[in-house]
Amino acid sequence: MKMSRLVAALGVALAGTTLVAPQSAYAATASAPGALKGIAAVRGTQAPNNAALLGEKTYVQWRSQADATRYRVSVVEGTKTTESVVPADVAAGQMMGLTIATPDKCASYRITVTPENANGAGKPQSSWIGSLMPSMVVKAKAVRGTDPATATFSYDWPQWRGMSGSPKIGIRWPDHIMPVSVAMTPTLIRMADNRVVTSTPTATYTANGRSLKYTGLDPKSAYVLKVSTANDRWGGCTRSDGKILLKAGK
Repeated sequence: MKMSRLVAALGVALAGTTLVAPQSAYAATASAPGALKGIAAVRGTQAPNNAALLGEKTYVQWRSQADATRYRVSVVEGTKTTESVVPADVAAGQMMGLTIATPDKCASYRITVTPENANGAGKPQSSWIGSLMPSMVVKAKAVRGTDPATATFSYDWPQWRGMSGSPKIGIRWPDHIMPVSVAMTPTLIRMADNRVVTSTPTATYTANGRSLKYTGLDPKSAYVLKVSTANDRWGGCTRSDGKILLKAGK
């Protein structure tokens, strides 16, 4: 048979047949891990009977999964990020955990756990750990009255009041049963000479905050009202001091 007839015969024999390249079982099933499940983080439980250490440690836990060989734990504090790698050394479905240093009681932390294996990373989960201290006051403003020697400063409570708790019960999230009590301490300063105004303002309380009315001010001087926040368990942070500017009068 001539070569041309042989090629034609083979073409007819193979017509309608789909050729599939063989694949290994590994290539067909290999994939990155699925989404992480069951993350939880609690601040302060590592030293429940030690007031000096309470809050300086946070314990994060998650549920182990069969398709992960390790877990990457990242901790974000402001612009700083630290990472740890935890091997998957327990059976699937069991709880795993890691103790993380959270020494700054004024800081908040975002903790993220990502499952990984040789084929890549799965979908992570995150948990936010709030500051033990309250944040600064919000919606702050200062206005002079029709008498420029009179001024009213107003502000609302902090959006975050910090954590409650004690060395016996550990740290607790604030709730309607055990709310966190926050104190707001105002200090009025004349900017020209940094003199603290010692006169007592007239205070008016609202549902969301308070207003303070000062009299006897220098109409042509600028003032700053510093409002320090603190809760009844942990105190306060200077980074959370709010400053409200009263411009000099004309």
